[in-house]
Amino acid sequence: MSTTPVLHYIYDPLCGWCYGAKPLIEAARGILPVV
Repeated sequence: MSTTPVLHYIYDPLCGWCYGAKPLIEAARGILPVV
């Protein structure tokens, strides 16, 4: 089992909330390694 945190981001392109969360996702990408 991996101890590295994994962020799964699933979005709906027609959902306004998904686009509103973009700054938070980009901040998480800056902290977590991207694989």
